[in-house]
Amino acid sequence: MWEGNHTVTADQVEWVPSTIAIPGNIHRRYPDGSEVILEFTNAGVIKVRIDDGRWEQIDELVIPEQRNHRAAPERIRKLREAMDGNWMEEDKILGAFREYLGEVDFSKEIALNGLYTVLDNEGFAYAGYDTTLYKVGDDGEASADAKIKIERKLDLRKAVPPELADSVTRFLGVNLTYDGYIVVALPGLIAVLSRDFEQVYTAPITGEAVDNGIAIDPEGGIYVVTDKYMRKMVWTGSSLSMDPADGAWKEPYAYKKDKPGLWLSRGSGATPTLMGYGEDADRLVLIPDAGDPVKLLAYWRDKIPDDAKQLPGRDSKRLAGEIAVGFPVDTTIEWSFQVYGSGVMALASDFPDPITTDGDRSLLTTLVTMGYTRKAPRGAENFSWDAQSNTLKRDWLYDDRTVTWTMTPVSTANNATYLNTLQGGEWIIVGVDWDTGEKVAEIKLPPSYIFNALGGFHMPMPDGDIFVSGMFGPVRIKAKK
Repeated sequence: MWEGNHTVTADQVEWVPSTIAIPGNIHRRYPDGSEVILEFTNAGVIKVRIDDGRWEQIDELVIPEQRNHRAAPERIRKLREAMDGNWMEEDKILGAFREYLGEVDFSKEIALNGLYTVLDNEGFAYAGYDTTLYKVGDDGEASADAKIKIERKLDLRKAVPPELADSVTRFLGVNLTYDGYIVVALPGLIAVLSRDFEQVYTAPITGEAVDNGIAIDPEGGIYVVTDKYMRKMVWTGSSLSMDPADGAWKEPYAYKKDKPGLWLSRGSGATPTLMGYGEDADRLVLIPDAGDPVKLLAYWRDKIPDDAKQLPGRDSKRLAGEIAVGFPVDTTIEWSFQVYGSGVMALASDFPDPITTDGDRSLLTTLVTMGYTRKAPRGAENFSWDAQSNTLKRDWLYDDRTVTWTMTPVSTANNATYLNTLQGGEWIIVGVDWDTGEKVAEIKLPPSYIFNALGGFHMPMPDGDIFVSGMFGPVRIKAKK
């Protein structure tokens, strides 16, 4: 990512309009060096070629069952013109936005379609729509210019035992085990599938809700947080085990349900994040709890070390460390922690003003207006794990400006993380040193709603440009050469 101060101008911005979405994204590089981005929307997937400075849509695959949620590029351009043309005029912006949502029959039931995605080593991508898992790939010979086709699909309601089918109302997380099986997280259920969808293994979690994704380690550990426990399951290669004899465990955590505010997740709001690889590293899994105050929790992933300390008020030594988050959190932290080396960053995600499940104060309308005409979350805090003392330490807190619902990358080349800040309609990507919090970059973006990622990403591209998984379609911010 860029260092120093930059002001991006309109001629540096390229855009491919697509159906509005909270998109899942995949970057694929082919053996000949060509590269594409697959952006999954609420209605399907678009393929954009990005190598050699290109920014060209190759194909769009519309999921047949989701076609009524798809909008033509011309309609998205019209929506952008209406919103950008009424800059910071909330009533007019939301009027145009609501008109569009009605046309594509948008609802909270389809909001998470295509959100979680994964690419396997054969070039096939997997994503979920309603309760169906889709496997998509190139049509014919693998090529950056090939069209996309649906390779397979499986309605998970029909794949699980009949007594579990009623619990499969949606699914969120999708990931891959190191031996090549797909893992999906469903409400009250974790399932492992072969990539041909012929074998299905299930592990019901009776009476527990799963509202987040899943993390996987090289030894078959599957980490999932429910509304009651932080859990480690174990994929043995032939079964999904919750037996401690196989290395599985579960630990309760704080969940203060009576805190005021709109809870977007049941229990912890974030997917578990792993820290520590290699023989000498402390191997941890981290989540935020849902207590008051909200705390960062670090658990020993495997065997509890002999020198582990039992924290006050805890029943076991599984919890390796905990520390309260330094910025205000009314309900939950929805963003997974960002881990780099022994450091871990928490990013604010809830709102100073109340939001509701629908209407003018709904989550979706708030995501479109926050940082512009409504207040946005404030706070990004970095901690680090001290392997000598087995404690979490507070490193720095950024709260100069409010932040967007956008994940933040770590630029390993210059040891910095890049925060997407948005306040008073001014979008500034602020780069800060990962260890000290010292500012190393300030990248000001021009006034446009296309940079709003609705929870997606701003990421560095291989050639130095910046990729935005925008809600109106992918955006490329070109570096000045």
